[in-house]
Amino acid sequence: MGELIPATLEVRGEDLFLHVRVQPRASRRGVVGLQAGRLKVALFAPPEKGKANAELVRLLAKQCGVSPGTVSVVAGKTSREKTVCFAGLAGAAWEIAAALELPPC
Repeated sequence: MGELIPATLEVRGEDLFLHVRVQPRASRRGVVGLQAGRLKVALFAPPEKGKANAELVRLLAKQCGVSPGTVSVVAGKTSREKTVCFAGLAGAAWEIAAALELPPC
């Protein structure tokens, strides 16, 4: 690969993984910034019955301009710290980093 991408992103094979920390039941919705090496995302949804995970997937897909079907929570489904997979989008790491306004390494 040779190129450094932001530390919150990780390329594995054809997939791109994003490490996030969510704030459910927030008063505003969106990307807040970085916290403890993860992208902090504020969500309106409560952390119950997968509602926050579903909102997270929709928000990230919309902000990155990708189909919601390519985005999924793959780790931390019941935790505030989650890993999100952008399936088949490893080649778009820089575009996704720019859409999320991630600082470079």
